[in-house]
Amino acid sequence: MLSNSAFNALLKTIEEPPPYVIFIFATTELQKVPATIKSRCQQFNFRLVPIEKVKEQLAQAAKEIGIQADDEALYWIARESTGSMRDSYTLFDQVAAFSDGNITYEKIRDKLGLVGIDRLNELFGICVSGSSQQALEKLDEYIQNGVSIEQLITNCADYLRNLLLIKSGVTKESLLGQAPDRFSREVLEAWSSVQIERAIDIFLKLYRDIRYSLSPRYEFELAVSRLCWLKEYASPAEVKKAIDTVRPLLVQGQAMQTTQSVPRPVQQNPAIPQFSALAGGANPFPDGGAEPPQTTADNASPDEWEGTAAYDDSPVEEAPSQPAKPVTIEELKDALFQKLNENETMLASLIQHTQNWSDQGNMISCTINKRFEHIQIKQHASEIAEQISRLIGRQVGFSITLVESQVRNEAKKLPVQVEILRDTFKGTLIRSI
Repeated sequence: MLSNSAFNALLKTIEEPPPYVIFIFATTELQKVPATIKSRCQQFNFRLVPIEKVKEQLAQAAKEIGIQADDEALYWIARESTGSMRDSYTLFDQVAAFSDGNITYEKIRDKLGLVGIDRLNELFGICVSGSSQQALEKLDEYIQNGVSIEQLITNCADYLRNLLLIKSGVTKESLLGQAPDRFSREVLEAWSSVQIERAIDIFLKLYRDIRYSLSPRYEFELAVSRLCWLKEYASPAEVKKAIDTVRPLLVQGQAMQTTQSVPRPVQQNPAIPQFSALAGGANPFPDGGAEPPQTTADNASPDEWEGTAAYDDSPVEEAPSQPAKPVTIEELKDALFQKLNENETMLASLIQHTQNWSDQGNMISCTINKRFEHIQIKQHASEIAEQISRLIGRQVGFSITLVESQVRNEAKKLPVQVEILRDTFKGTLIRSI
């Protein structure tokens, strides 16, 4: 609390002290002391007294004055003193005044309105079972016994902190304040470390909120009710892991749905050539399905993509070095799906949703009625154009147009991927788009 002028006056005194005087300065705010003062002093930094040392000194004091004291009670006093021997002796003197020569934790708990480890095990055991009714009734019992809400919140937060330490492998009794085996094994096994961290966050936030709350008791009851469904809590990391797990199922389900819902027309007219293989001679149906007739095809380009052009019925020898090309625009769409399905399953399934394919000479165009799918396909337009050029044997471009359609009112069957997501995360479908 010294001003700069007072420090300057002090400096003159300590520069020329009497030979029989030793000055000892103590402060908790060393940063406020001027450098001119600190440079003329020997500096010693005092640390907090360990809990074990405080307990040892309290046990010695109890022995000197003829008072019996349980280890659990001394541990509680030492921990509440937060490393200060002065505070520990003050608290010890207060406890000894009403203990009648025998200090026990039960007396401290009853006189000071504390909640012991046994009661906390009982309360949190009920929360683990998910019975909110019993948990709220037990909370009411503690409050009716005179326990303050602030103290109960503090005890609950300390209990959860100890659970987290035990979960992390810490069993040091001086840190826990109790023997590790006194904590409920049921609670330790029911809640994960992430869930315990969530519970601690609930109580820390609760302690901050009750200062401005309409009713601290209501806030506490809400927190206890949330603990009853804590086992259902999933962290963002766990949600991401679950999504990564079901992602292959979603991709597979979407591919299965598009394959089953969009039939492949099989050309029955043998006069119209059908493609029998993709570029490079690969099977156009690697995943099964109805194959078109294996017929020959010439190298001439069709007059129209709709399959209405006339062709020579005379037999044409198949050129083994050049595989047949798609003739109709629908065949081109199916061939593109099969080619993309080898490495780009998601993109192939999106292609199956496109409509109104047309050939405009140097440009292949189509439409789609969903904005998200339009964006995804448009990002791969160059790759699709390259695949189409290989399939038809000439260089073309590719364009896709968004044509949003009105939502139909009739009931529709849920897509496979939606059902997978709903079942995985135990959700409920609110609206189908």
